[in-house]
Amino acid sequence: MSARAFTRLHPSRADNQRGFTLIELMLVLVILSVGAGAVVMALPQSEDDKLEQATRSLQLRLQLLSDEALLSGITYGLHVDNDTAIYQWGQLTSDGWQAIEHRQIPAKLELDGVELSLELGAEDADQRWFNDTLFEGDGSLFEQGSFEDDSKPTFPEPQVWITANGEITEARVILYPTRQSSDEQQNWRVVIRENGSIILLRPNQSMEQWLDAQEESDA
Repeated sequence: MSARAFTRLHPSRADNQRGFTLIELMLVLVILSVGAGAVVMALPQSEDDKLEQATRSLQLRLQLLSDEALLSGITYGLHVDNDTAIYQWGQLTSDGWQAIEHRQIPAKLELDGVELSLELGAEDADQRWFNDTLFEGDGSLFEQGSFEDDSKPTFPEPQVWITANGEITEARVILYPTRQSSDEQQNWRVVIRENGSIILLRPNQSMEQWLDAQEESDA
């Protein structure tokens, strides 16, 4: 057997230790998309199931778009309307914010039997300053009238930004049953931490309890 044939049959250890390819990374995103779709398609059996499904769906979509932003270079945004239980996904384009175009994630979702409330973290003041500077100041890149094409639908300014460099606005989304206060203990929460991690907290579960559970699982 020639040396070349032997090499083809027995690849070197260096070949086996290669990094992930772009195709493999895209495959991971496809799997995450299917998982997010599966959560949405599952039919809840009770009010508690509705809450859990809605919370897990939101967490999965945030994580999916966070990963996708890094690969695609697109900045995504989440707008939550606390009064109507509607949240919307957008993407930043040369025309400003537009509704997202994604196979697995609808641009707009109205929750049935579930209310939600968004609370921005310590970084929201800096984010609002950035938004005002980018869109509203004199000479803004997206100043009204700068573009002739007004055919695309307008998108409300997102409170949560998912940027292409891996940053995401620190925030907390609280989900709770209709006609119930958002400060009661049976609420589900999606927490976006300062380090960019996206955490799901169950009813009566504190952040400290979640961190303790993570330390125990890692030990």
